Amino acid sequence: MKRVSILVLATAAVLGLVLLSGCGGGDNGGGVQPTGLGSVSGTVWAGLTNPVTLGNVVLRLMTQPPVTNPPTPPVMVAQGVSDANGNFTITGVPPGTYTLEVIVDPGTGFVVPSWADPIVVTVLPDQNTQLPQNTIRLVDADDQPPQEP
Repeated sequence: MKRVSILVLATAAVLGLVLLSGCGGGDNGGGVQPTGLGSVSGTVWAGLTNPVTLGNVVLRLMTQPPVTNPPTPPVMVAQGVSDANGNFTITGVPPGTYTLEVIVDPGTGFVVPSWADPIVVTVLPDQNTQLPQNTIRLVDADDQPPQEP
């Protein structure tokens, strides 16, 4: 009788583990298997306090190639587009450190300021990198100093 009870309990325990692993009982977000890829999200801002409401700002994650002679050009790894509220998420990004390139349609009246530092983003596997507020700030094109020839 004791052996039957132990066998029943062991079978129930194994069955419970099998069921939990397939229906979100683990810590990996509902049974979704980790991919090793990460994501980057944030908001494109106009000035200091207003999200850009024009949408369609293209954001590209570019490799940071080592310094070589001749120079190796950066390669686009992933890209995304901001929505009407300035929010964006770039998914499917291999882990690594990248430079975020921001491309704005000139017809919008906004530009990336010429004085802006490069935006360096580190992506970790199976995690989202949330950029702090005002990391990506656009300015009115009329407020930019003239470009030197």
